[in-house]
Amino acid sequence: MKQKLDEALDIIFSLAPFARVLHHIPGRIRIRISTEAARYLSGDMAGISGVISGLPGIMNVRINPIIGSVLVEYDPKFFEPDLWERIVGINGNSEEKAGFKNELLERISSRLNR
Repeated sequence: MKQKLDEALDIIFSLAPFARVLHHIPGRIRIRISTEAARYLSGDMAGISGVISGLPGIMNVRINPIIGSVLVEYDPKFFEPDLWERIVGINGNSEEKAGFKNELLERISSRLNR
């Protein structure tokens, strides 16, 4: 399970520099991916959706590759809303990303073990 989480977070972090939050209420976030990134990823959008959907606490993922929109419905008790803002906003160095990724892995693992 940890390897799947690790891979999913890698994908999410790889999209972060190309993303911005359009709308966010606890339990539902809509993210816009830049047109260039959406075109680049359009062949693999179903795979990306599947990986994100496979994360614990994720209830639904809808991707519109034409406009580069990603809608994620999630359990706000599992993923605090501020985590999404931090993920999308992360553009720091690799050490910062690695530290935040480890923090997320620990949070997710601890919730799974409850």
